[in-house]
Amino acid sequence: MQFNLKNFMKKTLIIIMILLYGCTEDTIYKINPSKFRKKNVLLSEIAESIDYIPLESRFFVQHIMKIICADSFLVVANYPEGLHLYSKKGDFLNKIGKRGNGPGEYQYGTSFTIDNKNKLIYILDRNNNIFKYDFYNNFLDALPIDHLHGYFRDIEFYNGHLFLFETINNGFAKYKWVEIDTTGNTISIQPNSIPTFECNIGFRSDCSYKTENSLVYWDKYNDTIFQIKDENINVRYLWDKWKTRLPRENITPAQYENFYFDPWNIIESKDFLFIYYYENKHYCTAFLNKEKEQFYIVNKSKDEDDRYCGPGFTNDIDGGLNFAPMENYVSPEGEYLIGWEFAYKLKNHVNHESFIHAKPKFPEKKKELEKLANSLNENDNPVLMLVKLKEKND
Repeated sequence: MQFNLKNFMKKTLIIIMILLYGCTEDTIYKINPSKFRKKNVLLSEIAESIDYIPLESRFFVQHIMKIICADSFLVVANYPEGLHLYSKKGDFLNKIGKRGNGPGEYQYGTSFTIDNKNKLIYILDRNNNIFKYDFYNNFLDALPIDHLHGYFRDIEFYNGHLFLFETINNGFAKYKWVEIDTTGNTISIQPNSIPTFECNIGFRSDCSYKTENSLVYWDKYNDTIFQIKDENINVRYLWDKWKTRLPRENITPAQYENFYFDPWNIIESKDFLFIYYYENKHYCTAFLNKEKEQFYIVNKSKDEDDRYCGPGFTNDIDGGLNFAPMENYVSPEGEYLIGWEFAYKLKNHVNHESFIHAKPKFPEKKKELEKLANSLNENDNPVLMLVKLKEKND
C-alpha cells in the first residue's frame, strides 16, 4: 500500500498555518459551556414540521445507534441485530450482512457510511476490517486496515474516499484521522498531536460528523474542531477554556459524575450546531444559533431514557414527545434532523394528561399523532421522527 507523502505534507502545513493565524472564511465560534444561556427553546422556533416513520416490525429493532438517509432509503444501525435497510415510509427492504465472525460478517455494524451515488455501504468493524456491501445485501469486499494500528471509531465517505476517525480513548490515539481510497490504499494521515497521558475513565463519544459539503472532526482534548473540505483543512470551531473541561489525568467516578463536562455527540446544520453532553449527573441538549451567535442550554434531564440522545427540544408543533436530534441530512426539499422514539412511549404519551390538554401550534398535527400512536402496538419497532428545519427567511 502506498502512502502519499506530498499530500500528507501539504495538509500538515495547512494545519500549522491555521493554528498560527486562525484564518478561515467563516466565523470561528468558541464553545464554552460555562457561557451557555439557559432557555427552553421550543421546536417550532427552529423547525417548520415533524413527521413520523414507523419502522416495519418484521425484524425486531431493540435500539437505534445510527441512521443515514440516502435518497429513498434509510439505513439503520440496529443494536444488537445489525444493519437494516428501509424505505422512506418505513417498509423493511433488506438486512445488510449479519453479525458474526465468519467471512463477510461483522461484530457490531454500528459504525458505517454510504456511497449514495453507487448504492454502496461501508461498515467499520472492530476486527480491523471495512466490509463493503451494496444496497441489495451483496457482500463485495473486505478492506483490511490492521496495518494502520489505530482504534477507529467513525467512518465517512467523502469525495470518493473513506475517512477513518480515531477518538482519544483513555489518553491514547495514534491519529486524528486517516484517508484511504476504496481499495484500502492510504492517501493521507493526520497524526494525533495530544501527548500520551493517563486517564482512568474511558469516555464514550462520536468524533466526526458530515455537513452538506464537508467533514468535521472533534474530540474531547484537542482545542480545535477541524473541518475537511475538498483538499483543505480548516478550523471549524474552537473549544474554549473553562473549569469543568475534562482534565488529562486520573479522576474519580464521583468527580466525573458531579463536575466535568463530557460531550457525547455533535451534529450541525447550516444555521445551527447541536451538542449533546453529560454534566453534573444530567443529560443535556444545547445548540448554537449562528445568526444570533449564541449558545443555549435547551433542556436537562436525569432520566436514564435520555442517556443515548439527550432530552431534546420541547415539541410544541404537535404536542408529541420531546425531539432529540441524532443525525442530520440535506435533500432538495431542505434540511432535516432525525431522531427516534419507542412505540410504547408514543402510545403512553398520547394518553397522558399533558398531551390531552396540550395546545400545540398545529392542532391538526396533534390529531394525526394521536391516530398514529393508537394504531401502534406497544411492542412494535421504534418510530423515526423527521424534523424539517426552518430556512433563515422563514
